[in-house]
Amino acid sequence: MSKVFFTADLHFEHKAICRYRPFNTAEEHHNTILDNILSTVGKNDTLWILGDILFHPDGLHRLQTIADNVKVLRVVLGNHDIDSKYFVGVADHVRAFTSYKHYWISHCPIHPQEMRGRKGNIIGHLHQNIVKDAQGHPDPQYYCVSLEQHNYKPVEFLTIKDQMEARLNDLYK
Repeated sequence: MSKVFFTADLHFEHKAICRYRPFNTAEEHHNTILDNILSTVGKNDTLWILGDILFHPDGLHRLQTIADNVKVLRVVLGNHDIDSKYFVGVADHVRAFTSYKHYWISHCPIHPQEMRGRKGNIIGHLHQNIVKDAQGHPDPQYYCVSLEQHNYKPVEFLTIKDQMEARLNDLYK
C-alpha cells in the first residue's frame, strides 16, 4: 500500500549548513539526508518536500535521485528556492502553496485567519521552532516537518494527521 510523506528544509548545497546542524561536513549532511529519505520513503510512495531544497543547482542530482526512487514527488517552493525552473521536470508537481486532504500545505506558516475551513497547516521553514498562539502556547493548527524536528527524516501523513487531530481534541476538551 502506498503512503504519503512530508519533509522540509533539505538545504542541499548549503555550504555553511554545519553551523546550523550537527554534521561534520556539508557532504555528510547531504548524504545523510538523502539516505534517510531513501530508507523511509518507498518506490510506491509520494513525497512532499516543503521548500528550501537547493541552495545551488549543483545539488539537483540529489533531488533527481529522490524523484527516481519514489512514485510521486511534490515540491512546494520555499524562500531559498528562488528559481522554480530547477524543479520542473524533476518533480511531478511544483507549487508555491496548495491544499491536500483538507490541510494547507506551505513552506511558511499561513496566518490563522486564512485557514478557511482547513484542518490545519503543514509547514516547513521553522526548523527547530514552532508556531505559538496568542497566549504563547504551541498552536495545534500547525505541524512543522522541518528535518530538525523529526530526526532528519520524512514524516508519514497519517502520523501528522493523527497528531494534529489529537492536539486539537485536547484543545477543545
